[in-house]
Amino acid sequence: MKLKTFIFSTLIVLATALTIYQCEKPEPEKSKANAITALVVSVGSTDYSGTIAGTNITFANGVPYGTTEVTIKTFTISDKASATKKVGDKLNVASNTITVTAEDGSTQTYTVIINAVSASTEKAITAITFSVDGNSAKYKGTISGTNITANVVTNNATQATIYSISLSEYATANKNVGDVVAFSGGTITVTAQDDSTQIYSISINTSSPTPPAVSTTNATNVSHTSVTLNGEVTNTGNTPISGYGFIYSTTSGGALTLTGSGTKVAVGSSIEVASFTNNLTGLTASTLYYTVAYATNGARTSYGSVVSFTTLTPTPTTVNTTSAINVSGSGIFLVGNISDFGTGYSQVSQHGFVYGNSSISGNLLRIGETGVINIPLGTKSTLGNFNHTITTSLSGSYKVRAYATTSAGTTYGSTILSFNPSTNKFIGISTAAELQAINDNLDGDYFQLTDIDLSSITNFDPIGSSSSNFTGSYDGNGYVIKNLTIDRISENRVGLFGSTQNATLNNVWLENIDIRGNRNVGGLLGYSNGGTTLNNCSVVEGNIKADEGNAGGLIGYASYSSGITINNSLVIGVDVDAHSYAGGLVGSFYHFTTTNNRISNSYVVGGIIAGGFHVGGLIGDGANLTIENSYSNALIARASSNVGGVIGFRYNNLSISNLYWNTETSSRSTGAGGIGGSSGTTGRTSAEMLAGSSNYSGLNSSNWDFPTSSYPTLNNSTIPANTQSLYQAGGAIQLTMESSTGANFYIGRTNNSQRDTYVEASSFNTEGSELYIFDVNAFAANDTSRIDFWDCTEGTGDTILTTSAINGTSVTLQYGSGTTGDKTAWAMSGNCTMVRSATGSNPISGNVLDLEAVLSKGGESYTRRFKITFE
Repeated sequence: MKLKTFIFSTLIVLATALTIYQCEKPEPEKSKANAITALVVSVGSTDYSGTIAGTNITFANGVPYGTTEVTIKTFTISDKASATKKVGDKLNVASNTITVTAEDGSTQTYTVIINAVSASTEKAITAITFSVDGNSAKYKGTISGTNITANVVTNNATQATIYSISLSEYATANKNVGDVVAFSGGTITVTAQDDSTQIYSISINTSSPTPPAVSTTNATNVSHTSVTLNGEVTNTGNTPISGYGFIYSTTSGGALTLTGSGTKVAVGSSIEVASFTNNLTGLTASTLYYTVAYATNGARTSYGSVVSFTTLTPTPTTVNTTSAINVSGSGIFLVGNISDFGTGYSQVSQHGFVYGNSSISGNLLRIGETGVINIPLGTKSTLGNFNHTITTSLSGSYKVRAYATTSAGTTYGSTILSFNPSTNKFIGISTAAELQAINDNLDGDYFQLTDIDLSSITNFDPIGSSSSNFTGSYDGNGYVIKNLTIDRISENRVGLFGSTQNATLNNVWLENIDIRGNRNVGGLLGYSNGGTTLNNCSVVEGNIKADEGNAGGLIGYASYSSGITINNSLVIGVDVDAHSYAGGLVGSFYHFTTTNNRISNSYVVGGIIAGGFHVGGLIGDGANLTIENSYSNALIARASSNVGGVIGFRYNNLSISNLYWNTETSSRSTGAGGIGGSSGTTGRTSAEMLAGSSNYSGLNSSNWDFPTSSYPTLNNSTIPANTQSLYQAGGAIQLTMESSTGANFYIGRTNNSQRDTYVEASSFNTEGSELYIFDVNAFAANDTSRIDFWDCTEGTGDTILTTSAINGTSVTLQYGSGTTGDKTAWAMSGNCTMVRSATGSNPISGNVLDLEAVLSKGGESYTRRFKITFE
C-alpha cells in the first residue's frame, strides 16, 4: 500500500513540473529577410534579366528604343517576404522602385534602372528594282552613295514604277512599292529611327526594246488528223518573252499572223532560249497545211519561217465477211472480222452487216440500196470478230457481207456469202455442256458461237471413241476453247476429239490443255481413222502425255485408212511426252498405201517433245505423206533412237519440201531419220530463224508473215498474229532474267505428280523470286526414280562457288542431293534454284548459268541443258 502511494505522488510532481515549463517557453524569432533575388522583365516576346548589386537592379543591355514600360515576367524574393510588385505588373522605364517587407516588418527598397537603346541612325536604301510600261520585266537599280541608277528598256515611258525596295532596319521612305519615280530628277527620302533623313537621287537610262528571234522547224508525227508542231526561241531580245506558240492555216502568206485568218495555238507565256512543241489534233485528212512559230516580247512579235505538212490519206478499214451459218433453232449466225482499222484510226464509228435477196448484184449490196437491209452494230474499238444473229423469218436465198465505217468512208468485205434458212443448218455450241453433249450426236455439223471455258469439267470425255467415231464437222469460228483437262491414263484415243472418220475440224483454237491417256493422245484429236481435215487449228500452251505411245500436239495417231490433211495449223508452248512416237504436230502419221495425206503451212514453237524413239519436232514418224512449208522450234528432250529436228523416222513415200528446224533449241543436228534421211529439211540457228523471209524459202507471203525479231506467223491463223508472236517470246531453253521482283517460273513437272509443265520465261529477277527447274520425264506417280517438285530447301551439300557477278547479287551454288532417288543436284541458295546435274564442273561463265540435267528411267535416258542468262 505504501508503494502505490509513492508512485502516485511521484506522477503528480512530474505533471506539475511539465505544466510550469510549458507556460514559461519563449516565442520563435520572426524572419528579417527582405531581399530581391531575381528579376526578369519582357518587352513583347523578348526577355531581359536584371543584375542585382546592393539595392540597385540594373538592365544594362537596354530595351528597344522608344520603350516606356516593361512587364515583370519572373520575380523572386526572400522566403516569407512580400513586395510592392508582382509578376505581370508594369515597370516604368524612366524610374522605378520596389519595396520588399520582411516577416518582422523591416523593409528594403530597391531602385530599378532600365536603360533604353538609342534610336537608330541607319537610313539607307539597300536594294531596289523598277518596272516600266506595266510589263513583267524587272530592272535592278545600282546604288552608289546617294545615287540610284538603272537601265530599262522602253519605247516612250518617262517614269518607272517601284517593283521592290529594301531599307535599313527601322528606316522608312517616302516612296513604296507601286509608287512611281521620274526617269530624271526623281528622289526618294529615307528617314532613320532618330528622325534624321537621307535623300537619294534617281537616274534611269532608257534603251529601245529589241525583238525576239524564233524559228519554225519541220512538223513531226504527222497522221491523218494530228501533227506535232515544232519551234524554237533562239534569242529572247532584251525584254522577257510574254507569249509564244504557233499559227496554222490551209493558206500561206498574210494569213499566218496573229491578226490574220490563221488559227493561233498559244503554247506558253514565258520561255528562255529553248525549243517548244504542240500536239495539234482535229485536222482534216489529206490536207496541205502551213504553220509558223511565233514569240512576243516588249518589242514586238517575231515569226519563224513558214513550213508546210500534209496530213495523211487514211487507208480504209480491212473488213471481211467470215460466216453466214444457219444455226438450228437460233437463226442465221453472221460473223464478220475487222483486221485493220486503217491508217490513223483506233476504232470504227459504225460496223455491221448488209444483206438482201440473192437477186441483188454484188456491187449493190450496200447501205441505202433498194432491197438491202442494214444491221448496224455501233462503234468498235477492238480488232477481231463481230457477229449478229438474224432471227427474222426468211425464205429463199440471200446474200450478206460485213462493213465498217470511219471518216475515210465505208468499207465492205470483198467476200459475199450466200445463205438459205431452209438448208445447211448447223448446231450452235456456246457452253461447256453443249460441247460435251456432241457425244450424243456424232454426225452433226457444229458451229462455235463464243469462247468456251471447260474449267467446270474436271475430266472431259473425248468426243468420239474407237466404237463411235465423230463423223460430222466442227467449226470453232475463231473462238477459243480453254482449260481442257482429260485424265484417262488407261484409255486410248484421247483428245478433245477422241476418234474421227471423214470429219472436218476448222478454226478450232485450244488454249491451256492438260491431257493424259494410254495411247494415241493429241491436243485436238487422239486418233484419226482417215478422211479427216484439220484446217486453221491451234493448240496453245499445255501438256500432252501418252504413257505408252503416239502423242502429238494436234493429233496423236493418224491411221492408214483414207487421206488426212492438216493445213495452216500451229502448236505453241505444249509439252508432248510419250513412251515412243512423239511429235509437235502428230505423234505418228503412218499410212500403208494411201498417198493423199498432207501437212502444209504449219509450225511448232516452244514446248518439250520427249519419247523413247521416233521423236520429231513436227511428227514422230510418217509414211505415204506429203509435208511441206512448215517449221519446228521445239526442244527435243528425250529420244533413244530415230530422232530428228523435224521428223523422227521417215518411211517410204514421205515427200518433204521446205521444212525448217532450230538446231540450237532442239539440240539436234539432223532433220529426219530413216529412209531418205534429212533431204528436204534445213537446220537454222536461233538467229537465222529470227532473220525473216530470206531464210524460209517456200514460205510465201500468201500464208506467212515475218515479224521483226520473231519467228514466222500464219497470216490467216485462228489466233491473231500479235498473239502468235507473244506466245513465241523467249526460247525453249534460253531464259533471260531481268527485273521482275517476286515472280516465280517453273520448268518441268508441277505439283500434280502426273503432269508436266514447261513455262517459257523471258524475264526473271534474281532477288525476291524463285526459279524451279526439275524433271520433265513424266513418270508414273509411283515411280521412285523420278524427281518430284523440288525447291532450294530440299538440297544439301557443300558450297562450291559464290559469285557476285550476276546482277550484283551474291549467288551461291551448292552440290547436294534431292529428297527422292539418289540423284545429285545443283542448288542455288537464296534464289531457290535446283536442277539435277551429272557433273561437278563450274556452271557459271560470266553472266551465263549453263546447267546440264541427265534424266533416266530404266534403260532410257536423255540430257537436258538449261542455259540461263542474267541481265
